[in-house]
Amino acid sequence: MIEQPDFTGRYALIAGCCDDLTEAVARSFARAGGAGLVLSGLALERGQTLAAIMSAAGCDAHMVPADLTRAEDCTAILAKAEQAFGRLDLLIFTGVAADDEPVLAASPEVIDHTMAGGVRAALLLMQGAAALMCRMRIPGALLTVLGSAGGTPSIGAACEGALATMTESFAAALAGNQIRVLALIMPHGSVRPDPGEIARALLRLAADASQLTSGAIVPMETLTASAAA
Repeated sequence: MIEQPDFTGRYALIAGCCDDLTEAVARSFARAGGAGLVLSGLALERGQTLAAIMSAAGCDAHMVPADLTRAEDCTAILAKAEQAFGRLDLLIFTGVAADDEPVLAASPEVIDHTMAGGVRAALLLMQGAAALMCRMRIPGALLTVLGSAGGTPSIGAACEGALATMTESFAAALAGNQIRVLALIMPHGSVRPDPGEIARALLRLAADASQLTSGAIVPMETLTASAAA
């Protein structure tokens, strides 16, 4: 692994809630030389403020209001990335808040909302990003953040299981296209890691020099231990 990823001249799309993690990833990407990025989510004011800060620092940033449970919004943020930059090197899907309702009790409404904002949104975004990268012959990366719900009998855990399988499926489908598909899984436990720590792990995962096999589901502890070694 490398400790100081270099994203000079690269363009990214960060799709999620526009929360603390989104901000940490955006700032880390800009510090690593990122040329531009698209932010998305429902926190419009926060996203616009962050985009202005990033742009002032030399990373051309755009905020697109988006509800990832809506297929048309997923299409819109991909279109913005292509319109603004003409290319895309990196997709980071941080997802939306997954519901912790038990799988035995989850209502159809909860199932639809969780799967639309997680599984379907990730699938549509990865499809669109991969199509742009293939068309431009860009050696890009598609990254997904998996929470720590794995192993719990919740609808959120079911969603994360689907995302893990999707990572492997897209990696197989894109074999030979120089597009790596990887997922970062959070540590299990009640305490979520610091957003800055997650962001640094994500960018190490995204860096060309990481040399990880496409389709890998990588525990965050592996990346943080490698960086400290």
